[in-house]
Parts: sequence; C-alpha cells; structure tokens
Amino acid sequence: MFKIFISTDINTCEKYCEDILNSDYSIIGLDCEYTNNLCSLIQICIAGDTSKKDTSYVVYPDLYIAPSTIQYCDGIYSIYLLHLAKISSLPTSLNKLLKSVDIVKVGCGIINDSYVVEKTFNQGISAIIDNQLIAKSLGHVHISMNDLAFSLFSIKKVKQKGLFDWNMTLTEHMIKYSAYDAYLSLIIYFKLIKYEKPYIMSSDEDKTIESPEEDEDSVELNKDTEISRTDYILISQSMSMLAALKRTTLFNNKKDDVKLKKVINTAKNSCRELFDGMTDDLISEKVVKYLEVLHEHRLINFNKSTLTINLTPHETGFVLRPAS
Repeated sequence: MFKIFISTDINTCEKYCEDILNSDYSIIGLDCEYTNNLCSLIQICIAGDTSKKDTSYVVYPDLYIAPSTIQYCDGIYSIYLLHLAKISSLPTSLNKLLKSVDIVKVGCGIINDSYVVEKTFNQGISAIIDNQLIAKSLGHVHISMNDLAFSLFSIKKVKQKGLFDWNMTLTEHMIKYSAYDAYLSLIIYFKLIKYEKPYIMSSDEDKTIESPEEDEDSVELNKDTEISRTDYILISQSMSMLAALKRTTLFNNKKDDVKLKKVINTAKNSCRELFDGMTDDLISEKVVKYLEVLHEHRLINFNKSTLTINLTPHETGFVLRPAS
C-alpha cells in the first residue's frame, strides 16, 4: 500500500518534513521533477508508516508494489510529494532534511537532482548516494531508473503521457508518476546494496530489456571516470550503516567511546536492509569492515586496539561521486 501525502503550501511541507525528521528512518528514496531546469517537485519515499495518525493521504490501488519489496516496509510505503513550484525559498524543515547527514538520500541520478535543487534554491542535498553509480560499479550496462526497475523487479515506471508542466496543479496521473519514481528510487537501492558480486546480465535478459531511456534519470558518466567495482558499493553500505546507527541512542553523548560489541548489536537490529539473512559472525565481520571504511573517510574514529568507536567532530555531509 502506498500512502501518498501531497503538500502545496509551506505549512504542510513543514509538517511533513518534521514528521520525516522525527521518525526512525535513516534512508529515504528521493527524486525531483523539473520545469525549465528548475526544481518544481521533490518526491520522498520511506519504507514504513511514518504518520499513522495523519489521514490526509491519498491511495491509488492500481499502483503496483513488487511482492519482493514488501519485506522492506511491512506492507506500507509513505510517499511525500512536496510541490515547490510556487515557493521562492525552501521551508525550514525541508532545508534541514536536505542538509541532514543523519538521513541518507538515495535515487537514480540524484547527483543531478542535487545540482538542480542548488540552482533553484541555493541549497544542495547532503548525504546522497546515486543508484546509477552503484549499478555501474556492479556491472549493470543499462542504468536508467526504468531499466534498473525492469532488470531487478520486472516492473517499470508509470508511463508518461505527453509533457508534464510541473509548475501546474498536479493531476492524478502526475501524482502517480512522481510517487512511483520515489518508490523505485528506494527499492532499487535496497536491492543493489545487497549484492556481493558484480551483476552479470544473461543473453536472454539482454534481449528483453529496453534501451536506456533519454530522460532525466539517465545520467551521463564521464568516459574517463573509473569506478571501483567494490569501493562504491562498500562506501554506500558503510554510509547507510552509519546513518542508521545515528538514528539510535548509540551516540547520544558524542564525546563517549562506544564498545565495538555494542555497535555490532545495534547495527544488527537497526540496519535490516543490510544484514537480513546473515549469520551473527558474518554481521560482525561486515560491521568491522564498514567501520574501517568510515574511519578511512574520517567520519568516525575506530580504535582497533581498544575496539572503541566515536564520532569525529569534523563530520560533514557526503556526496558519493565516481573517483576522477
């Protein structure tokens, strides 16, 4: 089931973003729609029910949830459509959400979306991970949102009927189209992040998949860019774990060291998308590896001799880009 919340004014946008900030969710799917290369709509998807008492949502039963993605959300996805076309500056809580390093934003072409948001509102997006770069690092050839949705889940985007003017009042079809893009942004990430080996497309599958679409989701990667098949996925997993840990009480006192065993136990319970189905030994091994990566990128201090962890005072927002 999709609960779709739509805001068209500052006050409603503030409320919805506060709900997200105050929730326990550390990973959100994010997508943007543009008009004249300026951001008109920001879509956010969360795998769970964020506003159980709020009945101001709409439901479209014909929007299809892939059966294999129900495990991520216990049956409900909350989707927020923040229509910003008539707003000259970002609402305070939305600005806080976009800048937050505690909530990871994932999407297809989300680096491009951040550029457009910054151009429109003079404020970019922190803590972002681009699904297309993960997919490319895993060996996917076709990396548009539609191609990844089809190859991973055998589903496609809502078909666009003509050109949309995102500055106008949202029609039912525009709502379905944009909400589903946010959903795909999130579930594609959850699927890709679990891969342990490079993806290899079979010859039969290659015949069935469509050519990459020429739309805003198809990000152009520089031909001279080299992306490690292991580094990008590993960094993405590490950042996701850190965001989830920071939504718990683990680092309430940022000056205190936290024991590795406590970090492992907390990660096991709070990072379901990363560790479901793994043995305790494998989870411990993964957590240590992710902590090493975070230490290398100066987001935490990981003392291997005392097996303690604390946050670094200079932590900043991150944008994962291909290495140049």
